[in-house]
Amino acid sequence: MTEELNCIGKAAARPEAPEKVTGKAVYAGDLSLSGMLHGVVLRSPHPHARILTIDTSAARALQGVEAVLTAADLPRRRLGEKIKDQPVLAEDMVRFVGERVAAVAALDEATARRAAGLIRVEYEPLPAVFDIEEALGPEAPLVHADSLEYLKPQAQVQGNVYGYERIATGAIEAGWSQSDYIFEDSFSTQAVHQGYQENHVIVALAEPDGRATIWSCNKVPFPLRRELANYIGILEDYLRIVAPPIGGDFGGKSAVMDEPLCYYLSLLTGRPVRMAMTRREELAAANPRHPSLITIKSGVKKNGQLVARQVKILFNSGAYGGVKSSLVLLGYNKAAGPYRIPHLLIEGYAVYTNNEPRGQCRAPGQPQAVFALESHMDIIAKGLGLDPLAFRLRNVLTEGEADPAGERWHDLRGREVLETAARVAGWQRPRAAGTGLGMALAFRGTGGGVSGAEVKVGADGSVEVLTGAVETGTGSWTILQQIAAEELGVTPEMVRVVPGDTSVAPYDCGNAASRSTHVAGWAVRQASQEAAAILGSTAARMLGGRPEEIVSKGGRFWPASHPEQSLAFAQVAEKAAEQGPIVGLGRYEGQKKDTTAFACHVAEVMVDRETGAVEVTRLVAVQDIGRILNPPAAEGQVEGSAVQGLGFTLWEDLVKEEGRLCSSSLADYHQPSSLDMPEMEVVFLEGARGPAPYGSKGLGELPIVPVAAAIANALEDATGVRIKDLPLTPEKVWLALQKGGFAPAS
Repeated sequence: MTEELNCIGKAAARPEAPEKVTGKAVYAGDLSLSGMLHGVVLRSPHPHARILTIDTSAARALQGVEAVLTAADLPRRRLGEKIKDQPVLAEDMVRFVGERVAAVAALDEATARRAAGLIRVEYEPLPAVFDIEEALGPEAPLVHADSLEYLKPQAQVQGNVYGYERIATGAIEAGWSQSDYIFEDSFSTQAVHQGYQENHVIVALAEPDGRATIWSCNKVPFPLRRELANYIGILEDYLRIVAPPIGGDFGGKSAVMDEPLCYYLSLLTGRPVRMAMTRREELAAANPRHPSLITIKSGVKKNGQLVARQVKILFNSGAYGGVKSSLVLLGYNKAAGPYRIPHLLIEGYAVYTNNEPRGQCRAPGQPQAVFALESHMDIIAKGLGLDPLAFRLRNVLTEGEADPAGERWHDLRGREVLETAARVAGWQRPRAAGTGLGMALAFRGTGGGVSGAEVKVGADGSVEVLTGAVETGTGSWTILQQIAAEELGVTPEMVRVVPGDTSVAPYDCGNAASRSTHVAGWAVRQASQEAAAILGSTAARMLGGRPEEIVSKGGRFWPASHPEQSLAFAQVAEKAAEQGPIVGLGRYEGQKKDTTAFACHVAEVMVDRETGAVEVTRLVAVQDIGRILNPPAAEGQVEGSAVQGLGFTLWEDLVKEEGRLCSSSLADYHQPSSLDMPEMEVVFLEGARGPAPYGSKGLGELPIVPVAAAIANALEDATGVRIKDLPLTPEKVWLALQKGGFAPAS
């Protein structure tokens, strides 16, 4: 039976919400420092070209221009996490349209843009490659002819392939021979922007000795500080990174962007410099979700038992691979699904092309892999004459079994999630004409990492939580507030979360991988327990009992046997403060645990046969959550993920021609709005133990993963049409309907 807690499991107001909704919150774009200059980047018009000459004389001579930078003014070092392959400014070569070539700082933005336009660059255009299949061809131009100079040994370099990962269990050839039927399908997905509304903004103020304060809407300030210090060649302590409130992230605000340029422009001029990307720059030259090409081959028995599966997943990584934390997106390792498969081979490839670098996006790589996998599962079920639900139930992992990659998990809820989703969605009910139901199943663990926290209780009973964790709009500070309140026995309103920059806050690995509640939450819980122990000992002395007998709840202390003898929290804090500061410290280092979470979505769609338009009328999302810490926040995470998945499935596409972006504004890049939201029902399954505080599980990414496959499967259920490449546009659906023999209604 789940323990009843005072604050956890209940709704709590978001502490940062009043400032945000009243416009008082100061985002990076709101900062204005005395004497501040404005920086602008000159970007390449070519997808692949050699730089012959750069003439900056006209730009430098323009009145109001304070500094101009080219690669010659910067260290000959490269940026990146697993591999360092990206220069801050193009050195001898440009590799995508929009690559940074030069930077200007001027008294105002208009002058800076005019100056950038005066820089003359002579290019020698080179052959370019944009598609994955083209890039793999034997005659394909090499995006990085010099890649061996900066790729680490673990990167297997062959042509434009710079990353390769492999998972194998059993014997794949034996699996084919043991199978009664073999199914094989290929799928493709497109590039999409993360969808944050706040563009990248950086403000830097450098000192003559190289020290600097940098304000950046980057959600991983400590890793950012390390990367910048390594690039500049200074001690990390020389840099102070401040993360203001962040206006959305979804994976897109963890890479280094214009911070090095802002730093050097400020160092050169002795003045603060502000750099802000435009929406066009965001769409053309940020780090969107990877396009992919995925082939899946499965062997099955006549009764529907999976025997073997082979997956080849190719990620189009664009011109540089260092903007992400792995060579091959980790979503590739979920490409076999949470199913029992004795013989398995998964191969993941990261491929260079002459497109903008592709980076992290909510559940990196997994929506692509699961769109292919769960579509393929429905194709197999139909081929065998089985109900898709029954086929999944026959093969889904159960307690004690290892997943296809050989990992063992506890408290597996795949079967329960499937059955609940089918029941809530009415899976067995008859479908109306033109209406279809489709389901998809996915699983994902909770990320690990390192975080620290400090909890301080004032003599007046005030509580402050100092954390290096960044609030990106997800409500993570609310959860930290609730955790501290729970451990201290106060109400959430009595706790204030204090965001710290890298000079004062304890280290935090950053808000990513669905880990914030896990790692930052445990750090806050430990720190709160330490502070609570000081107060409990003081209360015991004041009440004449033992510390273990003292109850702390609702802002009061009392002996368990005498609740009428209570003291206010502030009274105890005042007394405890006489002995010294009431401070608790917490540090948590948590790696991946032996628990995972499941999600099953069932989509209901209606298809207009005359236009091919697909309308998602209802979406049922069942989420294995461990324990709900804040019901409205949890529901919001699932709904937000689902609507992002809707955009990925039906509309969003960073269309390019010869490397040049066609959709250059939100007017022609369709992100879903509230008008596109279907009726949605979110169901949480509690009970399984998760690795985060109080048994909770990571929630930020998994709910986006099953959406595309559920909708594609519903489309096939409604029309008999199977589309294997995203997005599911009306044009694709209409053409498929014609080929399938469906005539438009008269």
